[in-house]
Amino acid sequence: MKLTLQRRADYPEPIRAELEQLVAAISTSVGREHDGEGRQRVLWQRWNLGENKSLATGTETIVPMRLPDALNVGDLSLDPVGGVVTVRTPGLYQVTAQLRFTANATGARTVAIYRDQMRRARCQLVTAGAGADTELAVSASFPCVAGTTIYVTGTQTSGGALDVVAKSTLYHESFVEIARVA
Repeated sequence: MKLTLQRRADYPEPIRAELEQLVAAISTSVGREHDGEGRQRVLWQRWNLGENKSLATGTETIVPMRLPDALNVGDLSLDPVGGVVTVRTPGLYQVTAQLRFTANATGARTVAIYRDQMRRARCQLVTAGAGADTELAVSASFPCVAGTTIYVTGTQTSGGALDVVAKSTLYHESFVEIARVA
């Protein structure tokens, strides 16, 4: 099989538009884009919960995420102890958070995203299931300036302490993902 590459400009307009979308999707899926001068810019960062975090019942708690050293560059910085992300570059940001609570049939579970100490989005499950972990995700977009802080909280009302699970399988984990989209 022989693969021949053409310049994007040589393709008809409908195909060229599809190629541009594909290239954009590929570049954001790896979290970087080229600036045209050979440099890369980090587009998004993802942090995972390093270890299970116990949440007291009825108390909204910031959920600190683990700091992967390689990703603490670019538009964002993370305080791994306090769990607060600070924006370095102004723009429009998309924030997605997912928390996985251990199985418990009592009470509600909540995950929320805060920007500068104001709640921007929240997802709540009023009655949790008994036999399986409860996984909640929430997403929000909002403009940020340099110095804006972003963090994620978890709340549960089981009547006792309940863990947010760091990772149960490859695809089921607690995480925060933040992308500068404009």
